[in-house]
Amino acid sequence: MTKGYSIEQNKLNQKITSKVLGKNLPISRKYSVEVGRNIKGINLKKARDLLKNSIEKKKAIRFTKYKKSAGHRLGGIIGRYPVNVCKSFDNLLNTLEKNAIDKGLDEKKLIIKYVFVAKAFKFTRRRKTSLNNHKRKNVSVSIIGEEKN
Repeated sequence: MTKGYSIEQNKLNQKITSKVLGKNLPISRKYSVEVGRNIKGINLKKARDLLKNSIEKKKAIRFTKYKKSAGHRLGGIIGRYPVNVCKSFDNLLNTLEKNAIDKGLDEKKLIIKYVFVAKAFKFTRRRKTSLNNHKRKNVSVSIIGEEKN
C-alpha cells in the first residue's frame, strides 16, 4: 500500500482516477465521517451542490452514526449543518477536480469512489488565561474520484 492511502493502489486504474489528500485539517472528525458518507458514490457536481446547500443551511447533511441529540431537519432527515467541514470538503473537491483536469479526465463524469477520514496529529496550543494547555484535534481526509463512462 502507498503511504497516506488505505486503499490498495494496484486495484485502482491509474489512468481514470484522481486523488486528493488533506492532512491536519482543523475540523471535526465525527462530522467529517458523516459528510464523507453522504458524498461517497455520487457525481462530483452533485457532491459540491450538496456541500454548498449545507453551507447555506438549505439542506442538512444526513447523520447516521454520530447523531446523538441531532434533530430532524426539513425533509424528515436526522442531520446537521456542519459548515466548517463542508467548506474544507469543498476545497478538497475543488482540488480533486483540478487534479482530474491536469490528468486529462472529464470532470463531468467524475464519481467519488472512496472517502477516508482519520485522526491526525494533535497540536498543543497554549491558553492565555490558564496554565493548562489545550490540544487541538485535527483530521486527515483522502478522496479518490474515478471517471465513469
